[in-house]
Amino acid sequence: MGRSKLRYGKAAEHMVFGALLQAGLDVYSTIVDDQGIDGIIRGQKDGKVAYWDVQVKSSASWQGIRFKTESITSENYILVLFNSAEWELLWLPAAVIRELFPPTGYEWGDLFLRADAVRRLKDEGYGDLEKLR
Repeated sequence: MGRSKLRYGKAAEHMVFGALLQAGLDVYSTIVDDQGIDGIIRGQKDGKVAYWDVQVKSSASWQGIRFKTESITSENYILVLFNSAEWELLWLPAAVIRELFPPTGYEWGDLFLRADAVRRLKDEGYGDLEKLR
């Protein structure tokens, strides 16, 4: 059996969900991914239980990650970007995705990460899972 994008994608999802669990978040994996949702995070928002849809995108480099912003399903949406070569992740809420990566109509997606963008996102705390709690 050969290696495939699907296999690597599923492995990345499990690594990300493990990191989220280790950070103390409640994470639930979906059985079917036909809505563009890989998992659900359960947490608190304004003192009430809240849920966020999670989509994981990964590649061996930040520049290899692609995502279509039009696939954001709600304001309670978190995109997790995973760099498998560096074992690093960034998480972005819907509002930040829309601000930084407006729809371009490109067939392969709207999200393109350059080194300066990754550095800025890390500096702003989007690599810190504690801030998701």
